[in-house]
Amino acid sequence: MKKKYLSWLFFSLTLLAALVIAVIYSVSVGEVKISISDIPSILSSGDGMDYFILTKIRIPRVILAIAVGGSLGLTGAILQGITVTLWLSPTLWEYLVEPRWVLL
Repeated sequence: MKKKYLSWLFFSLTLLAALVIAVIYSVSVGEVKISISDIPSILSSGDGMDYFILTKIRIPRVILAIAVGGSLGLTGAILQGITVTLWLSPTLWEYLVEPRWVLL
């Protein structure tokens, strides 16, 4: 039981780290390139074009992307729980990998 818990914990922390890296990359890359090391100083200054770009365009875009992705994932999980169809099941991969079902 503890090994399964540690496996899920490691998986969750890995996904969280990937999300943080993607957020930092998304905030820093665009038509106007903003260095990752400059982001804290830009946010603390509270003025300038870079501050406007970060607070009005890039950060809201990242928040919206996280919200939409999370809601789509949650919706898919709910629909899978309600319908319980074989073709949407994660165990379908077992049937596709093994070519024995073709011989039937």
